[in-house]
Amino acid sequence: MRISVVSGASRHPGLEHAAAPRAGRTHRQRAAAHHTQESLFAATGLSRSHLQRIESGEADPRYSDLLTIAQALGKDVSVLNS
Repeated sequence: MRISVVSGASRHPGLEHAAAPRAGRTHRQRAAAHHTQESLFAATGLSRSHLQRIESGEADPRYSDLLTIAQALGKDVSVLNS
């Protein structure tokens, strides 16, 4: 019997579709604000791994996380959550 290992997004059908667009928006907005992942996690208080998972589309962040990120970027949350 063969056992295969499945990535996180594949274990949750539809997750890659829900989180992927937000991941791209989060990364683009961070880059446009001249933040590195390190400077953004320092500014938000969110963990580095959580921010990395948000940007890669592996995590679907809570609305409060999006608000925190948007505030650190000087943006309205709608640019991350649309």
